[in-house]
Amino acid sequence: MLFTREALEDLLRLHDLSYGLFRWVGSSLSGGSLSFAVVHGATDSAAAAEEWISRNLDNLPRELRPRRGDLVPLSHLFASFLTTSFVLPAAPGVFRDDGSCRCPCCTYLVAAHRLVLRNPTAKDKVQAEKLQILCLEALSESEGVPLSVELRKGVPADPVLGQDLAHLSYAFELRRRSEYASQGTAVLAIWRSIAWENGRLKKKFALSPERILEAQARLAAAVVAA
Repeated sequence: MLFTREALEDLLRLHDLSYGLFRWVGSSLSGGSLSFAVVHGATDSAAAAEEWISRNLDNLPRELRPRRGDLVPLSHLFASFLTTSFVLPAAPGVFRDDGSCRCPCCTYLVAAHRLVLRNPTAKDKVQAEKLQILCLEALSESEGVPLSVELRKGVPADPVLGQDLAHLSYAFELRRRSEYASQGTAVLAIWRSIAWENGRLKKKFALSPERILEAQARLAAAVVAA
């Protein structure tokens, strides 16, 4: 379960690439250069995203083009990012009657410039707490020690270790999302707990390998000491 710096740097690079791709799609729709002509039918969203990115690769800015080997994990992250972080506007009205694909992935892409931020529910926040405990259990297992009842309850409540756990859990779930094992909107609740303050994104906030590695080290030390 433990992260290396190299693995984290690669994972966060894909995270940033996914967000950059979303922003670019939203700003490029009016140009009419993006194609949604291929109908994906019942294909899952990650597969649809992979096909769409591949087909539109030449239209992407050079800095947003995936490296060799990036396409599958990027597609998984991109698809989960769309549906986890946003909801469609109440009345999309974005498709012409021209045979454009109406699969979930393409529906979100065509509406990228008008998507609405999703707000985590109380149920999402409860599930987020469970995901963080699963992350702590995985860390404890990797260290070869059982997770004590005291840490199970005390770490999330601790102002420092609680934030450490949120950072590490988000990275843990990010890795799972790159493999398309997404836990849905509960992950958004974890993101908000580390990246938002007073109802909005913290100014100049950015995930960093250093912050996550520091969190991992402190949590590992706490697990072993207990």
